Amino acid sequence: MGIDHADLLVRDLAKAVRFFTEQMGMSLVASDPTYAVVQFGEQTLGLRSVAPGSLKPGTQRIALRVDEWMGLRSRVMRSRAVIQDEREDEAGRTLRIRGPDGLQIDLVWRA
Repeated sequence: MGIDHADLLVRDLAKAVRFFTEQMGMSLVASDPTYAVVQFGEQTLGLRSVAPGSLKPGTQRIALRVDEWMGLRSRVMRSRAVIQDEREDEAGRTLRIRGPDGLQIDLVWRA
């Protein structure tokens, strides 16, 4: 298991993009007015703009890349963890669960 990506909530999206691209050497790989994705090698960060007063800046979600799917999925289901979403597409499978303090945790298996 390792980190697949993390989503960060930021107050100033343009400033955050400049920081990660110009100062940290990451590449901007996707963006729209409220969300941007920066990458360095295989490490990916999602940057999501938050309106003042809505959410506190910080970590919104962390995605953990997993090597096996069925056994892990079965353990999560038996643990009665709060499952927020489950999806499958051509890239792989994702199971989103609620972790401690409401943290969103995605378990990601890449095809």
